[in-house]
Amino acid sequence: MQVVLDTNVVISAFLTANGNPSKILRMILEKKFSFVYNITILAEYEGVMSRTKLDETSQLRQPSH
Repeated sequence: MQVVLDTNVVISAFLTANGNPSKILRMILEKKFSFVYNITILAEYEGVMSRTKLDETSQLRQPSH
């Protein structure tokens, strides 16, 4: 099965280890799904991640200025 992950799912996967987004990401890493993406999707991931920051406790927070 091929999957495309919404940006919110990618970020949520890092926030909650036992949540469904994390389970989906693990299944991709275990090659149970094929992760499908293109340059537009990667640019969106990068754009969102550049505006937010994951700290050591996996809490999403806005970067300090």
